[in-house]
Amino acid sequence: MSKHHSRPLLFGFVSAIAVMALASTAFACTVFRGTMKARGNATTDVVTVIGNNVGMGYCNGAISGFAKATKSSGAVAILLQPASTCLNSSGVNKLPQDTYSVDFINGAAYTTDSSGTTTRKLDCMTPGGDAGTTNIGSIAVDSGGYSLKTDGTRGSRSYALPSGLTANGPSDESGLCVSDSSAVDANQAPIVIV
Repeated sequence: MSKHHSRPLLFGFVSAIAVMALASTAFACTVFRGTMKARGNATTDVVTVIGNNVGMGYCNGAISGFAKATKSSGAVAILLQPASTCLNSSGVNKLPQDTYSVDFINGAAYTTDSSGTTTRKLDCMTPGGDAGTTNIGSIAVDSGGYSLKTDGTRGSRSYALPSGLTANGPSDESGLCVSDSSAVDANQAPIVIV
């Protein structure tokens, strides 16, 4: 190949790589990963969700339990850890090591029908969450997929909920989200305000 043709071909190849990189970023989708547990300050009940590790869904569709927080001075504790189900080709289902945004959306994020099936309706990821999403803090996750307390040891973190909340129930449960800065790796759980 002559020198005359090598530069245009090289430029074309580099341009194609850049376009593919931009396209992959533009079309990246949120994936729920690992286990997320939440407990509100109204009861000791815990809600548990396990990300399906492939999209914005839950492993085997399961959401177990109900967390409840008070509408006045509400608070929630969040625990993140790896899951033993819905493993990927590397044999894991966990959030990657990172610091995640913790967000809350009041009402209409989930509904539970008469059979007890809970369905996600809205998301509170940052960025790109539905209207009404409020940031309530951040949470660090270590290389094992475990959340870290403020002292750096593994465990749950507590957060105050926004003031002025309205009570809700099975037809319009609120939502708690953890998501990375691009809203690619995440998880989300329902919480009832009482």
